[in-house]
Amino acid sequence: MRALAGLIDHVRGTVKAVVGGRLPSCGTPSFHWKIEDGIPEELEAAFLPVVDLVGRLSEQIRSFDGLIEGISEIDYPETALLRQVPGVGPVTALCYVLTLEDPDRFPTSRAVGPYLGLVPRRHDSGDFRPQLRTTKAGDPMLRRLLVQAAHYTLGPFGPDTDLRRWGDHRAGWEEREETSHSGGGPEVGRSPPPPLGHGRSLRAASTGQRGGGGVSKLEREADHAGEARR
Repeated sequence: MRALAGLIDHVRGTVKAVVGGRLPSCGTPSFHWKIEDGIPEELEAAFLPVVDLVGRLSEQIRSFDGLIEGISEIDYPETALLRQVPGVGPVTALCYVLTLEDPDRFPTSRAVGPYLGLVPRRHDSGDFRPQLRTTKAGDPMLRRLLVQAAHYTLGPFGPDTDLRRWGDHRAGWEEREETSHSGGGPEVGRSPPPPLGHGRSLRAASTGQRGGGGVSKLEREADHAGEARR
């Protein structure tokens, strides 16, 4: 994937630098057949072979994705549960299962984040508690895949789900907490958002829609908490 992205960036960057034009916008899978007509005539001899290579690499990646999906369905059926989450594909799900191996070796689900290096470093002097960069411990490939899945879930193309709304809520709460600590004192009356309920399937957590299909469990819990405070 890195080689494929590098070739595409090379073609786009060179065309822009040499002739001052931009190639049509398109996704990686369709790059090789949408870009051929947009390459300037004076650069065709140099870049048409590169575009052809991009097409062959894309085809090989699709074939490997299909192979990984077949292995997951036959040998690791538990990956189907993980793939219910939007943004998690066969590669991410299989890498997660193979890296964690036996889930019983983790005392709680919260121990998985530190194991994969997805928690921030801590430096607590008593007066200041800044939030530092993540520890980046554990397997770098799985960590990169999980971050990409999170970017999709919370990004502009992610569907409106309970998981997305919980992530948005969590990010807003952490931003408020960081601001309060930098100001010299804890924020009064703030509490972290509730996690998704234990025992709920990933499908229920990832497909609950706001409006139309009814009120989600997360929203009902928030409403009950507000009524109790009032």
